[in-house]
Amino acid sequence: MRISQLTVALVLLTLLLGGPLAAAPRPAAAQEGACFAETGFCIRGRFLDYWQQNGGLARNGFPLSDERQELLEDGNTYTMQYFERVRLEYHPENPAPYDVLLGQFGRRILLEEYVVARENYPFAVAPVAAQPGQTFFPATGHNISPSSSITGRPTAGWRSSAIRSPRSAGTRS
Repeated sequence: MRISQLTVALVLLTLLLGGPLAAAPRPAAAQEGACFAETGFCIRGRFLDYWQQNGGLARNGFPLSDERQELLEDGNTYTMQYFERVRLEYHPENPAPYDVLLGQFGRRILLEEYVVARENYPFAVAPVAAQPGQTFFPATGHNISPSSSITGRPTAGWRSSAIRSPRSAGTRS
């Protein structure tokens, strides 16, 4: 009988003291991603892949948030994460590696300011249609004239150095 009381006492003592003393499991983000004591946030999954392949800390900075859902200007909700110098957006409708895109802060900031003082930003409103003598881009709703209105110099050089869209570039072997 004395042994059974001792056994019960030891089991109870282990349960009472062992629970709080046991190490808590590490969060999944710490196990699967990169965490930074400087901000207390982690990067994981596709955002971590993009971050590492596109400049890491030097270019993108530390994470300033966890992944979160936000409604963007196009009316859709996306998973995104904020960093010191970028906002990464996850677009599952795009094939990798184009499923992680940079957020367009400039457009959002300009739109907010433009609503307040439109007369200061006449270039912000895209023409409704292509303008004669200019190259029109339907994807952005902007025209480019043959010469810059600022410098007066020809702008045709952009054609030879323009970044090709992954959707229009075709496949390469």
